Amino acid sequence: MRASSSTAHSTRGISDEGDAPTSATLTDERIAIRLAHVDEHIRAEKAHELGALVDTFGDAALIHFAKQVAELDPARRKAIQRLARGS
Repeated sequence: MRASSSTAHSTRGISDEGDAPTSATLTDERIAIRLAHVDEHIRAEKAHELGALVDTFGDAALIHFAKQVAELDPARRKAIQRLARGS
């Protein structure tokens, strides 16, 4: 009988002597790096989708976005403007 994939995965990277897991173990730093890559991918994907909306609907899409931004509370609007500037 074959071991389940979860069992095989949970024992991967542990030596026969029972030492601590090897480098296959995710450290907090490696997890943070992976999450940053995921966030970057999601932002790029969403930017592409928003660009497609603007390409399709033109000024109507931009007007809708501008109205939504104008309705935000001032603190949230400033935070979004800072993100848009990359600071």
